[in-house]
Amino acid sequence: MLGSVKLEFNWGTTAGGSIMVANFTIRNPTKYSIKEIEITCRHSAPSGTEIDSNRRTIYESIKANSSRTFKNFNMGFIHDQATRSRCEITDFGLD
Repeated sequence: MLGSVKLEFNWGTTAGGSIMVANFTIRNPTKYSIKEIEITCRHSAPSGTEIDSNRRTIYESIKANSSRTFKNFNMGFIHDQATRSRCEITDFGLD
């Protein structure tokens, strides 16, 4: 079921480039409500080398067959040379 739930995101930084903030839209097409969605973001340098990662949990629920957007979500500190990020849902619970 983990692969059925979809994540769309865009991101930027604050605090002089040291904090990652992201806008996440999570689409839950399943027949189950989900909660406590864990998101992992892996960051790459301009060379393509993975140099950092962040993992955070959104302590909210998303009903079955619906979607929610979370704006300006603080993902924590990010390496100052990170120029690309790939985020994915790595876990969640059933509500």
